[in-house]
Amino acid sequence: MHLVVVVADGYDGRIVPELTLRAKVLDTSGAVLADRPLGFVWHPLLHHYGTDLELAKAGPYRVQVSVEPARMRRHEPTNGDRYEKPVFADIAWLTADRAPPHVDDASRLSFALAQGAAYRRSLATMSDGVAVDGASRRVGDYVVAYAVEFAEGYWYLANGSLKYAARVDESTETNAHVEVSVMDAETGRFLPGLAVTATLYKDGERVGSERAPFMWHPWVYHYGMNWRVRGAGRYALEVAFDRPPYAAADTPTRFPSGGRVRFDAVDIAVGQK
Repeated sequence: MHLVVVVADGYDGRIVPELTLRAKVLDTSGAVLADRPLGFVWHPLLHHYGTDLELAKAGPYRVQVSVEPARMRRHEPTNGDRYEKPVFADIAWLTADRAPPHVDDASRLSFALAQGAAYRRSLATMSDGVAVDGASRRVGDYVVAYAVEFAEGYWYLANGSLKYAARVDESTETNAHVEVSVMDAETGRFLPGLAVTATLYKDGERVGSERAPFMWHPWVYHYGMNWRVRGAGRYALEVAFDRPPYAAADTPTRFPSGGRVRFDAVDIAVGQK
């Protein structure tokens, strides 16, 4: 059987990526039958955390799920001091005594396209209505988009507690924020868990490279990093990323490699939010 665990944001209902989960499966006597980490699963119907299990009977089972504090950076100055504590869920009693419902390929694609359309609407609002500049380009199995804003603060976990990086509000140490989104070209859904690197060039000269970590955002997930650039003007941006550390559940041969794309006309304005 396949154990599916969905972790959604308690405020807005979005699935939260890049978490660390573990699950125990127990029988009615309390004996532990399985104790596994749960990896992220790219799924045509619903992204989730999960693992395949081999169990001797249909149940019932008790499932205990632990979620470690979120380690991603999060843009949300007014409602961001969350995800600081570990979470434990004890779910009893689950059974696996019925066949899964049949979902045809057309329905699967329809669900995935609807999820991608919702994400792209948010991305378009960011690129066209909030950011200084933004654009997108297809490369292989992916669509890569960028948006450039003023430098901005974020929450991060340090020594077991949340901190807010407010230095952008207090100094000019950073003066620009470069955001990158990598999407599945077929459905438009955001791809979490990637190793993304952004490199900026000015007048043909390399300004620098930064690893762009995943950024939780109130309405559009992305990869991003605050920068210190020389000043406002036109830059070139190169985005490189490795293949996802997971296979697509519907098409395991999808995403066989990472990608690289260059945007040659990126307008950057400097400042702090």
